[in-house]
Formats: sequence, structure tokens, C-alpha cells
Amino acid sequence: MIDNTIFYSGHYIQILSIDQNRNFQDQTNQFIENNFNNDTGDFCDPNTAWFRWLKLDDYDNDGNIDLWNELIDYQVLQRWEWNGSMFIKIENQ
Repeated sequence: MIDNTIFYSGHYIQILSIDQNRNFQDQTNQFIENNFNNDTGDFCDPNTAWFRWLKLDDYDNDGNIDLWNELIDYQVLQRWEWNGSMFIKIENQ
């Protein structure tokens, strides 16, 4: 059982496109793999971290764009790297 002070656990990333008529289309499966996790160990403690915002930048300076989130102490929690056609999940090292 999860502690009552933990409001959220896991993650779900959705990628949407919007057309000229302002209609949204789900593009998630085309642009990211392993976008969902319901792991209770990956929680947001409202007293310390709340939501961990996603960041988009070249995290590891290899020339490829990365998508990641991190804890307050800059520990990377989850990371995906763009391979030219989609974001591929990178295992934590």
C-alpha cells in the first residue's frame, strides 16, 4: 500500500499534434517507446518534489536530443533519447 502522503506514482507521456483546425491527434506510439510505468517506487512526494517536469535538451552532449525528468538533486529518473525518428528509452546507469 502506498503512503497516503504520496499523491502520484509512475508516469505516462503522451505526444499530441494539432492541426490547423485545432484538432488534436495522438502521436505517442509514433514518437516514443516505453512511455508508461505504474511503478509505485517512481513517486512524487508532495513534501519534496511534486511533479517532476520533463526536460528537452541534449542531456549527455552527444548531439542527440534527450527527454528526461529528474529529482530535486538532479538525479535522472527516466530518460529517452531521439534516434532520428523516435524517443528510445535509455536505462539508468
